[in-house]
Parts: sequence; structure tokens; C-alpha cells
Amino acid sequence: MKAVTVAFATLLSVATAQTCAGDFELVGSACYLIPTEEYDWFTAMEHCNNLPLPNGKMAALARVQSCHHLVLLWQHITDKGYPIVDYWLGGTTALDTTGVFRWNSTGEMVPMGVPFWFPGQPDRPHLERALSLSKTGYFADENEIIRQRFICQLV
Repeated sequence: MKAVTVAFATLLSVATAQTCAGDFELVGSACYLIPTEEYDWFTAMEHCNNLPLPNGKMAALARVQSCHHLVLLWQHITDKGYPIVDYWLGGTTALDTTGVFRWNSTGEMVPMGVPFWFPGQPDRPHLERALSLSKTGYFADENEIIRQRFICQLV
């Protein structure tokens, strides 16, 4: 009985630790919000950064750290009935390092190549410097002035 109680308490604490603030939804181990608005990349970033969140929590444009995480996020979008469109993510290239994409929230490099990027992408990193989760379910580079949906993540 003691082992069952300990196991239940552990499960309860894990479940409690993985709750998300406000309208954010738990997908895998991360909390996401997919607003209905369409903004350019910079405005989308500001929107996520300025969300009013409790207990000093902060949000940023989403980052995807593994292939499994990418699959879970895309499955969440399709299962929940979100539009199959392009969504801004939190990665960009710097003018002085064209072609190297980094997550804005951490500075870490965005994974490149298969299985993250759609074949042939990134195709114009000097003109398309913002990272998008394309309607194919893979990464693509896009011009940051394009208005599209976006995904916020608790950080």
C-alpha cells in the first residue's frame, strides 16, 4: 500500500508541475498558446513577450527542440482543429550570420536538415530570415514582414 501511495503522490506532483498558465495548452513537456491573430514576425514576437501571465511567467515565440517535439506540436495543431497554415516560430538568422538560424529565447542553434526542414528549405535565408512551421508540418524560412499565425510558448 505504501508503494501505491508513493507512486500516486509522484504522479500527482508530476501532473501538477505540468499545468500551464491561462489559455496555454500542454503539448508534450511544453506549454503553447496559438492565438487567432496574424502578425508579421516582429509583432508576433512582441505579442508573445507581452502576454499578461501570473507568477512572473514569461512567453516567447515557440521553439522546437526535437523531432518528437515537432511531431507532437503538429499533431496538436491538426487534432485541435487549428487551421493548416504557416505559423511563426521563435527562430531567426542574423544579418552577419546568414543561413544560421537560432532560437531567440535561448540563442541555441535551430536544428537543420531532415527531419525538421521541408526539402529544399531554407531556400533564401538572406531574404527570408524568420522561421516558420509551414503548412507541411516542417520548418521553412519566410520573410519576416509576412503576416501569418504564430505559436507562443511559456519559457
